[in-house]
Amino acid sequence: MRKNCKQKSRTTDKGCLSKRLSGELGNLVWTDVERFLRNPQVVLDQLGAGMKQTSNNEPFEQRLFHLQKELEGKGTERNRLLTFSRKGHLDESALTFQLAELTSEEKELKIK
Repeated sequence: MRKNCKQKSRTTDKGCLSKRLSGELGNLVWTDVERFLRNPQVVLDQLGAGMKQTSNNEPFEQRLFHLQKELEGKGTERNRLLTFSRKGHLDESALTFQLAELTSEEKELKIK
């Protein structure tokens, strides 16, 4: 084992693996830095495209609005089920099943 390598498991016949990986990673980083310095427009174009996509939130906001409306509708459904049950139009087992289904649907909407 070499003196510079702190863990025996990282030592190979070519020396300390940690130092070799560190050197390879450094080379990759510096290659990317050099590529950016030689042609920054490529990276700037990619960043600009990403910013355009995130600044256009209208579809997201519409989706959120529709999901909130669906969730409110589930509250109305819950109230109707309870009303039907109180009036005797729905027995306890049917009410339990329907409420479980409704709760599952609400959870799905909240995940979206």
